[in-house]
Amino acid sequence: MTEKNGNLNNKTNTATRDRLLRYSAFLGSSGVSLGAFGAHALKQMMVASSLDVSRVSSLQDNWRTAVQYQLFHAVALLALSSLAQNDVQNAKSHHTISSSQQENIKDNSSQSSTIRSVDKIEMSGKMMFYGTMLFSGSIYCLTLGIGPKKILGPTTPLGGLFMIGGWIVVGMITIS
Repeated sequence: MTEKNGNLNNKTNTATRDRLLRYSAFLGSSGVSLGAFGAHALKQMMVASSLDVSRVSSLQDNWRTAVQYQLFHAVALLALSSLAQNDVQNAKSHHTISSSQQENIKDNSSQSSTIRSVDKIEMSGKMMFYGTMLFSGSIYCLTLGIGPKKILGPTTPLGGLFMIGGWIVVGMITIS
């Protein structure tokens, strides 16, 4: 691996880490905000719209579920950004060997596994982020009665599948 390629990989790893950190910050901050809205304003809004008590309770449970999954995945993305940061540090440690030694190494499995690992970290993070947006977002919209139920109903399990897929990819990070 040449010095130029190593720097490119470090930049890619850093970009992955930064992107996952932004995803985490967005899901975390909006999750706390939506949780506060659900705890303080949602019930009054629903009661004002003349929904029966059992329906209000069910919708509040749905809202809480959406918030919980959103916050859980915000923390998961934060952990993934930390894994990506570790890969950045591992990649940087490979640059302590001389340029001539790097030229002699044609296929350094540690370096290539670091690259593959970052790709898997990024893929799992994207799957979790977009899955959470679909899953929780569709529940928020359904709870508030926003948007077509025909489209939003199937969106919830689709988002769930993306989140599950993200976790499966996390499990595959160490598999070459």
